Amino acid sequence: MLPTNSLGLVSISRLLEDSQSPPESTPIFKIRRDLVEFISKWQFYNANNMDLNQIRTAEPKIGGTDIYLSSSGDNLPLVIDNLTQQDIEFEESINRAMKLILPKTRRLRPIRSGRLSLTLEWYFDDMKEAFYLNEMSDGTVRMLCWATILNSPYLPSLLVIDEPELGLHVSWMPILAEWIKKAARITQVIITTHSPDLLDHFTDCLDNVFCFSSEDKMHFSVKKLYKEMINEKLTEGWQLGDLYRVGDPSIGGWPW
Repeated sequence: MLPTNSLGLVSISRLLEDSQSPPESTPIFKIRRDLVEFISKWQFYNANNMDLNQIRTAEPKIGGTDIYLSSSGDNLPLVIDNLTQQDIEFEESINRAMKLILPKTRRLRPIRSGRLSLTLEWYFDDMKEAFYLNEMSDGTVRMLCWATILNSPYLPSLLVIDEPELGLHVSWMPILAEWIKKAARITQVIITTHSPDLLDHFTDCLDNVFCFSSEDKMHFSVKKLYKEMINEKLTEGWQLGDLYRVGDPSIGGWPW
């Protein structure tokens, strides 16, 4: 039995230690194993931690089983190769996603670099020679990372991305927002952002938006938005990002 004033996850180890039976035969052992397996699939990304130089120059070894992008993004060719091999629709999906940001995209594909490594080739209409990641802009490389994560056929049980808008062209915000919404229909997705341009594109699902509200100079609280709170302004044509830009008190978010 778990004490009513104790956090279950914290108590599991003690319960296993105090068990009169072999730990692996107790119900709590299976619960712990299932929890560890579930939580181990959670994926966390911070745009600031993505190393564009590593992404451009890394040539991961063939044979790795990675299906999730690393926090730095340096296994990008390997992840795309594995997803392409494991899901027949992924190659079409990632190429369709890249066409949204660069319409002349013809094909993006992982290829062997030497005998044991992988890299990426990017082909465009009317061009015979391929481009490589070290020839693409920072924003393009970032969008490829987000496309790979958010369009994956194997989404994690929890996906958290901090400030995905960093370094991206404002015209790509609606595309990024749609990728996020698509993934959120399949799994739990948490996005944090300071971008009113990205926030604009979540006006249609504002019940899923939470804002940091300043209570005083030292304390903040998180509040859920409801359509009733800002319905009058929405009727006038305002979007969430508009309200954030002007510091509307119903949205909050400004650090002063």
